[in-house]
Amino acid sequence: MDIAFTFDAAYGRFAHTAVESVLDNHGSEDLTLWFLMAPDVTEETRSRIRRLVGDRARLNVIEPDMGFDDLPVSTVSEFAYVSKAAYLRLLLPRLVPEHLERLLYLDSDILCVGSLRELHDLDLRENVLGAVKDAHAGKLSEMGGLPGLAQYPGLDPDGPYFNAGVLLIDLPSWRAEDVTGQCFEYIRRHAAEARFTDQDALNHTLYGKWHRLPKRWNHMVAEIDPCTVDGIGEARLIHSIGPVKLWDDSCPDNERKALYGQYHRKAEAAIAGRG
Repeated sequence: MDIAFTFDAAYGRFAHTAVESVLDNHGSEDLTLWFLMAPDVTEETRSRIRRLVGDRARLNVIEPDMGFDDLPVSTVSEFAYVSKAAYLRLLLPRLVPEHLERLLYLDSDILCVGSLRELHDLDLRENVLGAVKDAHAGKLSEMGGLPGLAQYPGLDPDGPYFNAGVLLIDLPSWRAEDVTGQCFEYIRRHAAEARFTDQDALNHTLYGKWHRLPKRWNHMVAEIDPCTVDGIGEARLIHSIGPVKLWDDSCPDNERKALYGQYHRKAEAAIAGRG
């Protein structure tokens, strides 16, 4: 399996917990991990990732091929936590080797609690990617609506809207559609209305071209839950969406937060053991 993570310095100090949770749940599984990091990620963070992975998986670090200075961030306070590092996932399919046909992308604020083999091998039914419907903006028209929605008569306002924290990508289809190029065109076109930026761009570009995955592959937890619902159930990937994360002191104690703490301690021990 090929699994990718992207992050900037703000999330880099938490990414090792997500990575440890993936490694811990796959034992002898043949894994290749890809890391695309923003330029502000320190060498210390990069070294910690290398020590964490060790010989448990093949590790590849790739570099972004474009600057971020001209790319928009949201000017709406509600979405101010969404950084430009989110654009990195748009770059992944054009930076990984051409021979790769499938890539599983995971946000660095995700916790893996089971094997991902079933997800990786799912039939995408000729779609460009698989994703889970967003827990709080489930339709294109919700949470203020997709920027420019009224300008696109081919898009149904009641159509489903997916969360981009977990993406199962068919790389040949992505490249054939030039999804990266189309997304950046959309982002620049709607810079003044920036909301979830890259996620909005993906939902616009891939309308009708994505396969809806079951909730267990991106079980979203947010402060409006408010992080207090105990139980993991069938979830295989737990995702802290919104500004409050499972590692935050403001997130109340619950089973998910405790599990996050366990993986965090495992990651720290693995890093120290290979120091």
